[in-house]
Amino acid sequence: MSVILKIAFRNLRQHKTKTLIIGIIISIGIAVLVIGNSLLDTATSGIRQTYIDNYTGHIIITGRHRGELSLFGSNSMDEPIPVIPEFETVLEFVSSLPEVEAYNPRATHLAVISINDKVRGFAQLFGIEPTLYRQMFPDNLEIIAGEFLAPGEEGIMLSEITADQISKKLDRPVAPGDSILLTGMSLAGGTRVREVEIKAIFRFRNPDPQIEMVSLLDITNLRALAGMNVQRASEIVLEETEEALLGEISEEMLFGGTEDSLFGDVLVDQVTVVQQALSEEDLLDIFGDEPQTPPIDADEDFSGAWHFLLLKLKNPRHIGTVQRKLNEFFQEEGIEVSLQGWTEGAGVMAKMSTGVKTVFNIIILIVAVVAVIIIMNTLVISVTERIAEIGTMRAIGAQKSFVRKMITIETILISGIFGTIGVLFGAVVLLILNLVGIPATNIFLQIIFGGEVLRPTLSLSAVVMSLVTVTVIGVVASLYPVSVALKIQPVKAMQS
Repeated sequence: MSVILKIAFRNLRQHKTKTLIIGIIISIGIAVLVIGNSLLDTATSGIRQTYIDNYTGHIIITGRHRGELSLFGSNSMDEPIPVIPEFETVLEFVSSLPEVEAYNPRATHLAVISINDKVRGFAQLFGIEPTLYRQMFPDNLEIIAGEFLAPGEEGIMLSEITADQISKKLDRPVAPGDSILLTGMSLAGGTRVREVEIKAIFRFRNPDPQIEMVSLLDITNLRALAGMNVQRASEIVLEETEEALLGEISEEMLFGGTEDSLFGDVLVDQVTVVQQALSEEDLLDIFGDEPQTPPIDADEDFSGAWHFLLLKLKNPRHIGTVQRKLNEFFQEEGIEVSLQGWTEGAGVMAKMSTGVKTVFNIIILIVAVVAVIIIMNTLVISVTERIAEIGTMRAIGAQKSFVRKMITIETILISGIFGTIGVLFGAVVLLILNLVGIPATNIFLQIIFGGEVLRPTLSLSAVVMSLVTVTVIGVVASLYPVSVALKIQPVKAMQS
C-alpha cells in the first residue's frame, strides 16, 4: 500500500494543473454544500426549538382524524376538528408519567371580529386554561396592556398585530375593557356569536408570520364558537326541602299513564297535603330571589372538550419512550387518539422549512452529477496521457488490481484533500455570517429563518454528509477512467 501511495502522490504532483482543476471544483462544491446545509439546519433547528419551547411542546395528543391537522386547524373542510375522547382519563395518565415536565390542553378556532356591527378583522383563536398555559410556556409572550387571563375568567387576549388592525379600521386604539363580537362558524354548531371583553393586548417574544396572528380566548367561549360540547350529563340530587315540596309525586305518577298519573284520564283525583314548616330562607334557597351564578372552578374546564393536549418533556431523548407508553395505554383503554410531533403541530412552518431543504438538496444533487462528469472527464484525460506509463507498469508485472487501486487512491486523495479545504472554507464563511447575521428582509425569509435574523453555525451533520458525498463522487468518477486504463494492452502502450 505504501508503494501505491507514493506513486499516487507522485502522479498528482506531476499533473498539477489537472489536479488543481479537479480540486477547485471539489472544494467549491463542498463549501456550497456545507454552507447551504448549515444554513438550513440552523434555520430548522431554530424553528424547532422556538415551536417546542413556546407553542407546541414535544408531543401533541389529538383525536383521530383524516388528512393533516395542526394547532391552527385542519386542512379538511368536510369534518370538524376532532376532540380528544375521555379527556380526563388521558390527562390523568399523562400527569402520572415521570418524563413529562408540563402539559397544556388546547382548542382552536377561526373567528370574525366585529365592533359596532361592522367587521373589523379575523382572528386565529387558541382556547386555553390560563394556569396550565403559563406553566408550560412561562416566557413566550409579553403583555403590552391589561392582565393575563385569570383561571376561570372569560375574555380575550388580543395579539398586538390583530389589535393594530382593528384600531386602524376604528380610527381609535382598542384597549383592555373594550367589548368585541366574535363570530365563529362550524359544521357542528353553525354560526355562533359571542361578546367578550378584551382582557389584554400582547405580543409573542419569538413571533413568525403565522403565530403572531393568534389571540388567546377562554375555553368556555371558544367551545361555544366552535360548537364543542360544554357540559356533561350528571345526576341531579335534591335536597330535603326540594323533596318535601314535590311531596309523594313519583316518576310513575308523572309519566306512567295510570289513573293516578299526571296525564291519565283523571287529572286530579286526590290531593295529599304535606305540612312542613318552610322558612323564607328555605324558599329563597329553592327559587332564589335573583339568578345565581355558581362559582367557577378552574378544574371544571377539564371535563369539557379539548382539541389538543400538548406535552413538554424533561428530556427530548425520551420522546420515543413516552410515545410508546402512550400508545400502549390508549390501546389497552380503547381510546382512539393520534400522536403528533412538533412538525405536524407547526403546520405550514415546518413544511416550508423542510420543503426548502429538500429543494436545496435536489439542486446540490444536480450539481454533484455535473461535478462527477467534469471530474471523470479530467481523470480520463489524465489516464490517456499516462498510457505509456501504465502500459510499462503492466509489462513489468503490475496486476490490474494494482492499477485500479492506484487510480482510485489518486481520486480519493484529491477528494479528501480538497474536500477538507472546502469544509474549512465553508466554516470560515459561516463564522463570518454568524458574527454579522443575515437579516430576513421579507415574510418568506422570516418563515425560512425562523426569525428576523439568522446566525448560522457549522452543522456537524452537514460536514459528515459533505465528506461522504465527496468520497462517493471521487469513487464514482474514478470508475470509468479505471476501466479505460485496464483496457490498455501493455505492448500497444509501450509502442505509443
